Parts: sequence; C-alpha cells; structure tokens
Amino acid sequence: DISDPWRRAESFETAPGVYDFTKDANAVWFMKRAVELGVTDVVMFANSPLERLTISGKAHGDANADSKSNLAPENYQAFSDYYLDVVEHFVGEGLPIKFISPINEPQWDWTSGQEGCHYSAADAWTVCKKVLDNLKASNADAKLSAMESANWTAGDYLREVYGNLAGLLDTHGDWIGNVSAHS
Repeated sequence: DISDPWRRAESFETAPGVYDFTKDANAVWFMKRAVELGVTDVVMFANSPLERLTISGKAHGDANADSKSNLAPENYQAFSDYYLDVVEHFVGEGLPIKFISPINEPQWDWTSGQEGCHYSAADAWTVCKKVLDNLKASNADAKLSAMESANWTAGDYLREVYGNLAGLLDTHGDWIGNVSAHS
C-alpha cells in the first residue's frame, strides 16, 4: 500500500526459496554499473524483511502495533536465509559486496509511506546474530555493517542499541566491519 513507486522495491523472491534475479532491474543495473566505473566496496542492505515474514504482512509496520518489531521472532531465521541467499547470488556474479546491512533505521515505526521495519534494540541484535551465523557459513567475504541508525540523537533507543554492541563485538568482532549511523 505504498503509493509512491520511488519508495518501493521489488523482492527477488517469487516463492519461499525461489528467486527471480531479473526483478528490481534498475537497482541491480545501477549497482553493477557503479562497480564497472570503479566502486570497490558494495553495501547490501535491506529496508524491510519480506512481506510474508512480517507481522503486518507489509513492508512496513502497522500504526496499531505499539512500536513492536515488525519481523516475527519465528521468522528471524527465514529472513536471514533469504538475505544471505541474495548476498551470495550477487557475490557469485562477481560484485564486491564488502558489507551487509540487514537492518536500516530500526528506531522508526515505519507505519506507512515507505518500506522500513521497526525493531526493538534486543530484537535488532538477535536478527544481526542470525545474519552473522549465516554469513560465517556463506561464500561471502563480507562483514556486518551494524545497525544503520537513522539519527545520532535518538536518545534512549540509540544508547540501548549501541549498549548491546560490546557483547556482539566480544562474540562476533571479526565479522563486524563498521557501525553505521546518519542524521
């Protein structure tokens, strides 16, 4: 129900575990063209998990969700599997994917108008750990770009998110390439 096509993206998945990598052709073309022109480090990121995995059934949250994470805990592994399948596909095509960013701007509610997925800080780190476990078993030579926060001044949420970073660095530090934020 996102009316602006500039705020939507096609999924590569046509059925669980079945992919059509001709989808989102413009974005894929742009990524490949950037590499042809000399880009050496590609970041593969996700705005939202697949709609079939979300609680709202949409690529954004529900206004009545009380700021709950939109990815159901029972779907963390399925999201991680999908995400790494896509990463491995493009690595197999020779793209230099150096960083993966499975969670983008998790502190916002994302209730309409644009793809996005809210996560509590604890849920966000649990999803990142699932993705890291899959990354370790993959053919990708990439590192996690840990949690692209949308705002340096997000107060308590930001402190909670990055407060959990120390524990993740202790267990997965070799696999974390950077911590991302923008305002």
